Amino acid sequence: MESQAPSSAPPGWYPDVTGAVRWWDGQAWGPLAVPPAPPANKTLAIVTHLGPVLGGFILPLVIYCVCDKNDRYVVHHSSEGLNFSLTLLIVQVAWMALGLLAFVGLAAGRSAGAALGLGAFGLVWLAGFAVTVAGWVFAILAAVRASQGQWYRYPVCIRFVKGAVPPDTPPLW
Repeated sequence: MESQAPSSAPPGWYPDVTGAVRWWDGQAWGPLAVPPAPPANKTLAIVTHLGPVLGGFILPLVIYCVCDKNDRYVVHHSSEGLNFSLTLLIVQVAWMALGLLAFVGLAAGRSAGAALGLGAFGLVWLAGFAVTVAGWVFAILAAVRASQGQWYRYPVCIRFVKGAVPPDTPPLW
């Protein structure tokens, strides 16, 4: 079977034409590499990211509390999901407070204050909607990456709980 490694390549693991990884000893091909088995609780890693879509921080918090702490993959994803859900909660509480302030300005009754309050209320509502949709997109993206065995980290997240591994950690399989 031919492969992509030239005959002058140093010994090492190389992909063959089928994409399988084989050992090249410098002169001949060895057996196929056997990848490690995927994590047993990969489903928990996927589900933990659906907290923002399915109702907040409770789902990732439960998974973070009950998962096996020796399963680094689930601990990583549950801590990332929990941290992101808590970050979204803080942003949404701030959004509601700003919306309330804008509504109070709208209810002030003066024509200039009412127009300013209506504009501010509309902008705050639009920004809150955009943050919520972005949170859903990031959560779904994280769930897909977890299903692929990747160590996903949210791009914008306050790290409240520990457990996430460094982003340069290789996949488990």
